[in-house]
Amino acid sequence: MSRPALVHAAIVLATLACGALLRLPALDAFLLADDYDHLAMQQGVYPVARSRLDRFRFADSDPDERRALLASGRLPWWTHEDLQLSVLRPLPSLLVELDHFLWGSESRPRHLHNLLWWAAFVVAAAGLFRCLLPAPAAAFATLLFALEEGHSLPLVWTANRSAFIAGALSVAALQLHIRKRRAGAPHGHRVSWLLWALSLSAGEHALGGFALLIAFELAGNRQRPWTERLTALAPAALLSLGYITLTAVLGYGIAGSGFYISPLSSPLAFLEAGLVRLPTLLADLVFSFPADWHIGGSPLLLPLQQRGLLPADPELAQRGLREFQVALGLVAALLLAAAVHFGRRFRMAATNELDWLPGGALLALVPACGTLPMSRLTLLSAIAIDAALALLALAALRRLSRAPWPGRAVAALALSGLVAAHLLHASHRSRLESEYYSLRSRAEHAWAASAELGGAELARRHVLIVSALDWISAWGLRQHRALMQRSIPRSVHMLSGSQLSAHRLRRSGPHSLELELLSPAGDRSFAGSCYRPRAAELHPGARFENDVFRVEVLRSLGGQPAALRFVFAHSLDDPRYLLLHATPLGLRQLSPPALGQTLTLPPAAFGLLPPP
Repeated sequence: MSRPALVHAAIVLATLACGALLRLPALDAFLLADDYDHLAMQQGVYPVARSRLDRFRFADSDPDERRALLASGRLPWWTHEDLQLSVLRPLPSLLVELDHFLWGSESRPRHLHNLLWWAAFVVAAAGLFRCLLPAPAAAFATLLFALEEGHSLPLVWTANRSAFIAGALSVAALQLHIRKRRAGAPHGHRVSWLLWALSLSAGEHALGGFALLIAFELAGNRQRPWTERLTALAPAALLSLGYITLTAVLGYGIAGSGFYISPLSSPLAFLEAGLVRLPTLLADLVFSFPADWHIGGSPLLLPLQQRGLLPADPELAQRGLREFQVALGLVAALLLAAAVHFGRRFRMAATNELDWLPGGALLALVPACGTLPMSRLTLLSAIAIDAALALLALAALRRLSRAPWPGRAVAALALSGLVAAHLLHASHRSRLESEYYSLRSRAEHAWAASAELGGAELARRHVLIVSALDWISAWGLRQHRALMQRSIPRSVHMLSGSQLSAHRLRRSGPHSLELELLSPAGDRSFAGSCYRPRAAELHPGARFENDVFRVEVLRSLGGQPAALRFVFAHSLDDPRYLLLHATPLGLRQLSPPALGQTLTLPPAAFGLLPPP
């Protein structure tokens, strides 16, 4: 091995060590969200059967499956009639099955498995950077990428491992393609075609890698004839088209959700959402301004509200934050355009990477606009951004050494901002997010384990939870009980989708319960949630039914229910029903109010409890 290759390998190993040390808390995490569904599928507890290659088909369009999911409570009563949440990811499905075969429900080996795929992703990115950039810029880009905060959640969330798998394989394929093309070949290498196919078997994340390939051929190879560039794109394009066609033929798809939007089934809704989601993700990439704040709010909101810089109303303040994220994303787009101009004016070492990297980053974000904006969706775009930033940093260092003082000042300012946002702040966020998601997973596990659910008679009971703040209580209590090898309730239903509202319960009849939301439900509580599009508002008179109860919307506010009536098949005093509420001490049993009486409950609570 040559000396430059040894130096490059040493830099990559040191970078991997830095990135892994930042995220060590991920190894102490338990399971998160869909991980419980996967375990339930493996244990035969999930309401509908799934094959070993089909662990990401959570909700299908089949009416019988829909009824079973509604009856168990895995889908809430307000689920849209067209809901479908299923994606084709056979390779991650097999690896999830391998986890279960080797380690059962043990969580640490699963996170180590995630860490191995993360390392493979970073190594593939380092190889691409070495192929594209001068050695100093390649080393800096590798460090930037290894510290990206978007890596933290997939390390904790085993179901999101597919992003690492698709990313590692597609980036390796892109590197082989670029090396072959720069050697004078009219198209990519056959091994790269195999890697493209494998990356697509890991899921739709691989389409972001194909977006980078498109940008390279169309903007980075402009000296070559159009026919040659299109020919070079053909193999990967055909594979991507084949993947999309296969998902449709096999019945996979996304529909009827407020979180997930398919460009194929809902192109206009996808475009509308993309106008907000794309700049929000871009603001995260360029300025390290967390895209996750678009969903869950920011710790900055309260101080700004106290200073009168944001409205006192939480919903209006959150809306202001989202508008700021979009504006910041537009500024980021302008800066990327300026970077392209800057790169052409101050070209380095005959490279033309700045002609295509910013456009590639934007194009790779487009597939990510199908879901709510989060840092975890920026991984493939981050490769292009980090490469461009490394080139700009190298140019800034050169200008520091030879430019007049005004140019030196501008270069020093730009370099300081880059280091602050993409090294210091990104490292801080990576550590904090690893700690947060790890703690959250363990807290949810302890919270669910302490729920007052009774003993063996639970198998014939329907658990009714007024509202909940954590994923397990809302959607995964049966799955969690199976993991703990405890008796499993017949069904678990959440009555209200509003996490932050207080509720008033009124017993209007032996079999009926009226539920009133005492504060605004929020813009994603029912319509706009994972299970219902925002446009499918709920108005008075709307009725829903599952095998356990019927629901009628009595009053609504802004398209969200404000008062509901539940009618059950038996009296609420029947022991088959178990009513729970999330209190500061955990999920605790609640006696239904007497006939004609009311009961006011505070908003759902969630907190740390001792581990089970």
